[in-house]
Amino acid sequence: MAKVPFPFKPKKKPPVVPPASTNRVRITATFPSAPVTPSLAFADMLADARLAVVMHKDDSYYPDYTEVFPNVRDLTTSDNAGGTIPVGYGFATIAAAPTQNLHHTPERNGQPGSSTTWPEYREIYSYYQFAPVNHSQNHDNKLGTWLLEFQAGHETIVRETGRVPSTMVVVAGIAGQVQPSIQDMSYDLALSGNYNNTGAGIYQPDIFWGEEINMTTYAKPYVVSSRWAMDGQLSLANFGDLSGWRDRHITIAKTKKHAAPIFGHNPFVGGGANLRLYIQSIIAKAAEAGVALWMPNPQQLADYRRQKRLATVGAPIVSGNSVTWEVELADCFYQDLSYLVPGAESVTVQGARNATFNSSTGLLNVYKLQGEGVLPVEETPKPRLSGEIPVYADMEIISEQAPATDYFSRAYDPATIINENRTFYYGKFRTADNQLLSYSRHRFRKGQNPVIKQITVGDNRPNVGFDLRIFEVKKDGTQRELLQYTGGTPTTRTIEPTAPDSTLRYQLIGANSPSQLRLLGEYTDVAYPALPAREKYGFENFTLVHAHDYELMNQQGINWPVYNLWKALGGGRVYKDAKRITTEEGRYIFNIDAAGNDQDELMQQIHTDNLATVLDVKEVPEWLYNKYTQADRDATQGTREWPPVNPPYANRLTMEAWAWARDLAYQIVARYGSNKNLDPATVKARTDQLYPGNPDIVYTKEIGLGTLKILEIWNEADKDWKGIKVYTSGAEYAYMAYSIWLGVQDADPTVQVSCTGLAGATPDWLMDCAETMAKIAPLNADGSPLIPWDYLQVHAYSNSGSGQQNTNEKTRAMMPEISSLGASLDRLQEANARFLGNKPLIMGEIGSCWKINYVNNDNVNVHEVQSPYLVYPPVGSNYTQKEWQAVHYLRTAFYLHKRGGFKYAVHYQLTDDSPATPYQNYSTMGVLETVTVNGVNTVQYRPNGNLLVQARQLLTGYRHAEQVSPLVDRLQNAAGRNALVVCSKTENNTQVAVEIPLSGTATRYDFSLHSTTPTATQVPAGLYNTIAAELPFVLILN
Repeated sequence: MAKVPFPFKPKKKPPVVPPASTNRVRITATFPSAPVTPSLAFADMLADARLAVVMHKDDSYYPDYTEVFPNVRDLTTSDNAGGTIPVGYGFATIAAAPTQNLHHTPERNGQPGSSTTWPEYREIYSYYQFAPVNHSQNHDNKLGTWLLEFQAGHETIVRETGRVPSTMVVVAGIAGQVQPSIQDMSYDLALSGNYNNTGAGIYQPDIFWGEEINMTTYAKPYVVSSRWAMDGQLSLANFGDLSGWRDRHITIAKTKKHAAPIFGHNPFVGGGANLRLYIQSIIAKAAEAGVALWMPNPQQLADYRRQKRLATVGAPIVSGNSVTWEVELADCFYQDLSYLVPGAESVTVQGARNATFNSSTGLLNVYKLQGEGVLPVEETPKPRLSGEIPVYADMEIISEQAPATDYFSRAYDPATIINENRTFYYGKFRTADNQLLSYSRHRFRKGQNPVIKQITVGDNRPNVGFDLRIFEVKKDGTQRELLQYTGGTPTTRTIEPTAPDSTLRYQLIGANSPSQLRLLGEYTDVAYPALPAREKYGFENFTLVHAHDYELMNQQGINWPVYNLWKALGGGRVYKDAKRITTEEGRYIFNIDAAGNDQDELMQQIHTDNLATVLDVKEVPEWLYNKYTQADRDATQGTREWPPVNPPYANRLTMEAWAWARDLAYQIVARYGSNKNLDPATVKARTDQLYPGNPDIVYTKEIGLGTLKILEIWNEADKDWKGIKVYTSGAEYAYMAYSIWLGVQDADPTVQVSCTGLAGATPDWLMDCAETMAKIAPLNADGSPLIPWDYLQVHAYSNSGSGQQNTNEKTRAMMPEISSLGASLDRLQEANARFLGNKPLIMGEIGSCWKINYVNNDNVNVHEVQSPYLVYPPVGSNYTQKEWQAVHYLRTAFYLHKRGGFKYAVHYQLTDDSPATPYQNYSTMGVLETVTVNGVNTVQYRPNGNLLVQARQLLTGYRHAEQVSPLVDRLQNAAGRNALVVCSKTENNTQVAVEIPLSGTATRYDFSLHSTTPTATQVPAGLYNTIAAELPFVLILN
């Protein structure tokens, strides 16, 4: 029977939602005396001369916009009122048909398949001075036809880039043109006109600019702009003919206000630097001629007249020497206007992004993009509560459930010296000398309006230095320094009270954070919404185990003895080094990877067995690693954990830097996702022979194999102990994660994405990422940022310290119920619920070692050396270290299952990792070991594996229902059957008597440490008296 194809049902992409906006600005002008007839009039223009840079393709001429963009995005001109305006550019992105716009334009250097990617285009689009225009197939006069195609293609541009829609009316009725059949374009575009080979009938400036020159005044436009092949002209000495054009039109601008396009063609690759020099020469020439030059993009020009027509100025309100007007702006993307306020000494503007005012000329320029700036809402001041507000350095996300008197405190012991987990800091950055520079912004709940009056900073550790500065950041962006602390005796500073709408900003250089930070002041009591209930999942998801792909397979195929034991645990997280699937740039191998293994076979087997598996592809391949300098490779001890940035020294706060990460995700999902409808040309799998001349071993290109459920790209991107150059900040990860998300969406949106497994179980790094996402991606319908993953993954190790990996704490492994793990996860889960989309969580790594090489304590209950991952059996118990490690693993599974919010728990790891290497912290976490008897090697479970597989067999399908008592938890399956987990949640060899009322008979299961079969005992109905020990047992009610 033929197999029924897997139905491909792609998820819908998040809709493009315009930001919440107000279309009003409030202008207040102050005069030397009370004005008799106050006036606010529209100014003619922002400057004397208006020029626009229009860059587009022509026929088969494909420029590289991304090469031009970095060269020109920071250029500015004066706004003639004391401020500056970014030079605007129009990218004409339509030349033939919508499909060409969607898939081939903009392109780079005329090479097939070399389109500028959507992440690159989004990066260009994030600068508002860049706007699309209609190229209109410039060699014919079919304006209406091409406008229709432009709208169809432009809908995709708007959707892909997240631009806010706007409205534009099509100008019609020009002789020789086809009547446009659409009157409302509904998108942010400006219209270009056509011209014929003779230049007759050109109306390009009229419809393109629609301001000073129009067809009713001139038989043809005053300025007939030649279209220059930019690569040819810009490369000539003194810019060739372009210099004459520049000088001529600047001279004209002194006597005739006009608008004209500078160029019609964009330079080839390499011309961006010349274009920058040429624009700078125009600005300099304009200044030399005494012309105030405005260089807007075509959208701004086309909107300018429309704004003056549609914006409504309200009646003035006079108060003493001040006059206030409110202006209703049109519902258009750009809302920049100029006004004349004659006689005013000063002017302030509320609700706008920015404004400048020239008191000598009375010129006011107001800059406001839709959604930027909101008029303040007048509220009756609320009564304030006075008291002490303690805020400590280990806090970033404040609990919103605690009462007001304890709202800021977060149960914290100021005497605790363990505070090196950097949970305090909002974002880390590199200084010029590669120190770690950290920033934090203190988060206050809306409506709380704190006023800080005194700050105390201190630390009780000797010989620990700090460089901490605290600033007040005011609403207008200005800041003042409140305190600097360098260590030693606690410092208290009484300050001028902060403004209620200010925020606090902390700056730290170095890795140490002070253990005490206390704020004194006043704040408004507010009510805080409860956190949503955490979802509970089946226990079978909590016995998963981390594996490397090479443990599960070899060159002969599946490594069945190991695979079958792993399968019985339910699967888990699987490492796959990127170097094994891409040995050369731009080419991928899967069915025969660089180690000779068949990834296709492993993925198919995992899919057939329906195992819960996260595929984690990590570590840069050799071809990318070798792009780093030898000095950088030496400085990072040869680590392959550099982030997937290509080129390696690119600006990581751009989408371009992560284009390879997006392609990596796309290639993996194209093969292992379920979408069979991809263009084969986009799939870069090799199809040649492994050994030339051997047709039996051939690389294959496959699409839509349907064997991948969850993909993770990169491991622990937040860790900083591999060196600051390797470290990825939360803001940088936003660009990386979004690129990966888009790569998956492009290939198969049904494949789910896990974020990078976090080395630190703290939310501030993620918050940095989320706030950056709000700036670079479309918002969700509720205005929240798009979170580009389906699962939030964290790595945490339950120990006697902070539980973080990036510390040098002297600690030991500890049972999870009594360690600091819960407090760390509380903060992470709170942040996830409130700010990060409330995604289900994956515990991607957790575990402990039974032995570390430098501790000689095999099967001995000793405490010579402390390690954050080493378990110690309780004094007086009969457990060996392997057995106590097993108890630790089982208790961890029950603990995370009970917490809720976690969908999967993956124990680290399948087999030991270099156990003979000294000081290898992860060396003996394996749940499998190889035992040799009579020369025969047998792979078997360790005690930790034995306990996990027994618990899984007993409790598959059971979810945590309630805590009956501190010693007893009730689980229930879908059929309503109950199971009780009984345990003393201690680690000091405690045994506690417990009475359990049973309404019916039950079966007691005692786990075996040295087999995979528990001991079953029948228990009668009634009051059951037993002992709760530190190794759990299970009662299943019959």
